[in-house]
Amino acid sequence: VLSEFYLMHLRVIRHKNENKMKVLHVYRTCYPETKGGVEQVIRFIASGTKPLGIETKILTLSDNQTSSYYCEGTEIISVKKSIEISSNGFSWKLIRQFKKLSKWADIIHYHYPWPTGDFLSLFGSSNPSIVTYHSDIIRQKCLKKLYQPLESHFLNQANILVATSPQYAHTSENLLRHKNKVKIIPLAVDENTYSIPSNDNINKWREKVGEGFFLFVGVLRYYKGLDFLLEAAKINQLPVIIAGDGPERVKLESYIA
Repeated sequence: VLSEFYLMHLRVIRHKNENKMKVLHVYRTCYPETKGGVEQVIRFIASGTKPLGIETKILTLSDNQTSSYYCEGTEIISVKKSIEISSNGFSWKLIRQFKKLSKWADIIHYHYPWPTGDFLSLFGSSNPSIVTYHSDIIRQKCLKKLYQPLESHFLNQANILVATSPQYAHTSENLLRHKNKVKIIPLAVDENTYSIPSNDNINKWREKVGEGFFLFVGVLRYYKGLDFLLEAAKINQLPVIIAGDGPERVKLESYIA
């Protein structure tokens, strides 16, 4: 879907190379360095747009040394993180790399929330930009007040804001303020990346959990509302299986116990 979106909605681009559109993704981490949801989204966009002749690079931060390498045909430029405040990493070298890569790119595709990405946008060229809006910022309310002017500028300058569901488009204050440039593109998964379970493994889990349950798979983070899921399950006696790990694990295990 996003492949066609690039082509249909950004015809204003003057291609530096008539045969290929060049897209730079900007986010705090990426696959294979970490394997969360946003990382997989970027991964699938990169692989899914390749057949249309779209060349992708990913600019990200890492705890390891600065490096450039290829994964599944996509170049990843990973810059060593210098500091981190409230889960938001930064490096001065990142600005230098961003300036260089933004001259290469036809489109810059940011993934929000990541305030460092908002800051980097101040140093880009006049590239058209897309922002996929994955989540509101919920907890850091005091820091959000300091960050809000930068956030407003960032969202104002974006050509397109992508909401991942109609519900998000209709309830997020940020998206409602920019509803004239919001497009809805649901997230998706590539089943070809799934491992094939053995019959023994299937039977083992069928014996353990049965059938007809609600399944959650992903990193356990506060903004995903898993506490509400468990409260609802307690009320209606719905069986729930949670597969994953993350910062909320201990809290969720305590609730279940």
